[in-house]
Amino acid sequence: FAVWQGLQINSLQVLLLYSCIMFIALWWFYNNRVAFLLGLITLLFFVIVRAYSFAIATKQQQLIVYNVPKQQAIDFIAGRNYFFKGDSVLANTEPLRNFHLTPSRTLHRISKLDSLPSLFIHDNFYCFGNKVLLIVDTSLQKPARKLKVDVVVLSKNAPVSIHQLDNFFECQQVVIDGSSSPRKTKRWKTDCDRYKIPCHS
Repeated sequence: FAVWQGLQINSLQVLLLYSCIMFIALWWFYNNRVAFLLGLITLLFFVIVRAYSFAIATKQQQLIVYNVPKQQAIDFIAGRNYFFKGDSVLANTEPLRNFHLTPSRTLHRISKLDSLPSLFIHDNFYCFGNKVLLIVDTSLQKPARKLKVDVVVLSKNAPVSIHQLDNFFECQQVVIDGSSSPRKTKRWKTDCDRYKIPCHS
């Protein structure tokens, strides 16, 4: 009944670890020097592959919109850190967090920060890297001019229409999270098709 939290090992690393254990066991039981050498080689490959995965993680920059029923959950990932935007019930309830969010965070090898150097926030606009994200979870105010937005996240059954979005913004893509009802989601997807806006639900 022991659990080691936060450990992420991919298939190749598992194969190398078991190979190392097998070769070291052969050496231990049969005093086979070739098996010992092969065990050291597989261990070396394991360390190299694992170090490479950590190096890749330090350079990652991602946005994850989670599909959590009736909840808003978004992670901004820069390197091995993340900033969470979403409902406090997910952040504060361990079983919900462990089921919906922790597996992804373990996979990406990330830790929480209260702010990220590459993330700038103004109202519901998030400038992350070279992308502009708009989170729409309430009614919209018409901007002074039509703004270009890379990703619009529609959340919490926001009282907006795709027609409004198309009038107010140059939308490159719409993402609908799990906090919206199936009926509202279906209507938004249909309207996105009508306005030729790429949509992901």
